[in-house]
Amino acid sequence: MKIEYDDGSYINFMAYHKNFFMGGCNEKKWKLCRSFERLKSGKQLSIVEENVYGDDGLSFFMGEKRITAKDVDIHIVNSRESIFSALEYKKGSLMYAQMESFKMSFDVNRMLDQLNNELLKIESEVQGSFAGLSDNITPIFLPITFEGLLKNQLLFSYLEKGKIFPLEMMDVGELLDEFCQLLRLEIERSARENWLVLRNAESFIYGKHLQRFMDELEKISFETKLLKIFVISDSYVDFTYTQEDIEKTIILGDQDEQLPPFDVFRKSICNHYPSEFIWSDNQLVSSAFRVFHYLGNERLYPYINEKDMVLLKVVTGLLGMPTLECLVMEDGLNDLERAFLRDKLQKIFD
Repeated sequence: MKIEYDDGSYINFMAYHKNFFMGGCNEKKWKLCRSFERLKSGKQLSIVEENVYGDDGLSFFMGEKRITAKDVDIHIVNSRESIFSALEYKKGSLMYAQMESFKMSFDVNRMLDQLNNELLKIESEVQGSFAGLSDNITPIFLPITFEGLLKNQLLFSYLEKGKIFPLEMMDVGELLDEFCQLLRLEIERSARENWLVLRNAESFIYGKHLQRFMDELEKISFETKLLKIFVISDSYVDFTYTQEDIEKTIILGDQDEQLPPFDVFRKSICNHYPSEFIWSDNQLVSSAFRVFHYLGNERLYPYINEKDMVLLKVVTGLLGMPTLECLVMEDGLNDLERAFLRDKLQKIFD
């Protein structure tokens, strides 16, 4: 897959059902999000926007095929409001698509026919009573339509712990199941490719809700084969990462790097670690994802776990990225690890 984020500048990577964009280049991350949002709009570039993407327009490629807004439905989840917006009845939302789908329901249309038959009886009764009032005026009731019900009669109540809340005051974690269910139904109805961009999720989805949300998105992806997930974050996201997630990770920096499969990644770490590498696979995966968002970032970050700091320096060397200056406690390191860090990092604690 190839995504343009500036005129003639692309991020190239092998796209999986789930993709992580990490590294310290936060500018490139927001530009990547900007490209997703611009493609979602489906509008032709303005003259001013051509200064950003060039006069040939914004380019997304899947293999050799150029992707347009007609080829894919894009969902941007970057705040509490983006979840709330999807659950409101307004054009373009997941809730709007769900309610509109009832127009095709046989049962709904049958009940509307019954309702309109009753309405004709009411109309006849009123017209009969009205005849004594005027020979020139006749009252007529318009048929009830589903569109009219949606426009004039529809209200939603949002419940939290059995009480009705304003939508904007709801705990967003309580609405993630509804979001996922509406997303699944829309994918099944449209049978179209869908992309979900999850941006800085740790800032608005908390605790167990975040992992549960990802688990459900992955389930939808596996079962429909029509959903790709793009996770873009400026800091550590507390997911339960697996060995398979390593090769789905793209490190954004001056030069973007997609990581190799886990066995290759582990072998490289073993070959460059300053002492015998005795970590378990799970330890390596967990530590790697804790440090990935620092890669390529030369700012000072205090008190990184000492073992994570060693791994960070090994990975920065493998990727040819700048070494991060950092305050680090050395108590948990052996002599070789401590010497390895002191080679380039500022020593603050003995």
